[in-house]
Amino acid sequence: QREEEGGGEEARQENKNAKSLHESSCLENAGKGASMADTREGTDSLTLYRQSVQSVTGMADGREGLPSTVELVNVRGKKGDAVDNSEGRDRKVDMKERDAGFGSAKDKWSGTFETGWVTQFQALSKRAWIIKQSEAFDQLNFFMIIITALFMGMIWFQLEKKEEAIRDRFGLVFFVGIFWSFFPMFQSATAFPSERAVLLRDRAQGMYRLSAYYVAKQIAEMPLNWLNPTIFVIIVYWMSNLNPEVGIFFQYWIVVILGVELSVSIGLFISAAEKSVKRSTTWLILIVLGSVLFAGYFIRIDNIPVWIRWLQWLSYFKYILGSQTTTVFDENIKFECADSNSVFPECTNGVQTQVSGTDVLSQRGVEDIMLAYILVVFVAFVFLRITTYFILYHRYKPVSSI
Repeated sequence: QREEEGGGEEARQENKNAKSLHESSCLENAGKGASMADTREGTDSLTLYRQSVQSVTGMADGREGLPSTVELVNVRGKKGDAVDNSEGRDRKVDMKERDAGFGSAKDKWSGTFETGWVTQFQALSKRAWIIKQSEAFDQLNFFMIIITALFMGMIWFQLEKKEEAIRDRFGLVFFVGIFWSFFPMFQSATAFPSERAVLLRDRAQGMYRLSAYYVAKQIAEMPLNWLNPTIFVIIVYWMSNLNPEVGIFFQYWIVVILGVELSVSIGLFISAAEKSVKRSTTWLILIVLGSVLFAGYFIRIDNIPVWIRWLQWLSYFKYILGSQTTTVFDENIKFECADSNSVFPECTNGVQTQVSGTDVLSQRGVEDIMLAYILVVFVAFVFLRITTYFILYHRYKPVSSI
């Protein structure tokens, strides 16, 4: 019996020792955690502030350098070496106040900018470039563009320079034109509504000039707007043998890029004028469909009733398609006449066995005025970008005008 009592006493002592060891281990870990928390205090404050700013922008995905982070905390001034966590909380204003352009009382703009236009432009360019990269290098979009280009190259693979392939070439030019009109236009339709809250807040606080924001956005995004169309044109153009001349390839690439920029300009214009993405999309659908109908591809302009024929001059796609077709069907490209039932009088009369690109344009009712088409596209692109700025200035103006 004494031995049993002694064994029980030993077991209780072992349990007590194990409990003491566990408590000391917990205290040691807690001390280490407190020490680590102290060393990270400054870092955590900055991290929390970044998260609060990113939550306002709607882009809190953990990437460095996103809008209104360290570079843009004090585009307004040079106080950003240390960021207090309480400032981040103060900037988490109510959504309605942000949408109206209000911040906290201490964030009201004093009426002067503490940094120059160039400094603002540099910081905003970096921000616009980082944001646009997520769209330009999106794997799903890139995969879709590559697959579409390869399928088009296989469908229109190595077109022959015969009269029978002329219609196929027109179809290919039309498809490329409509694809790179529709796609970038609808991508840009959400550009300003998605940034409205941030833009109003920053303007109300006097963080930067609207002109610096707008110019930085246009210049930073423009090269990225060209990336996907360039890859697309390289694949489709050479797989289809659209026009074997290297010089024509570069001309065609330029007019496609001009068409992309005009389409982006239309999307930005509607995006600035309409605060609702749903209404913007509706307007863009009407613009695209109307422009395609009056472009002269599905129906000859001469066959449209006179009282509505004037709408052709408002069709942006008429100028995009005209610039691209006149580039591809130049006077140097020759097509062999069909053996029978040729649509060209020169072939049916036996005068010649080949027709040039200019003959094809004349037969299709397309005026061979390539430079005029390109000039209209360029002027419209510049005009819409300038007009969009003034719309932004008035439609996205906070209570305190800047």
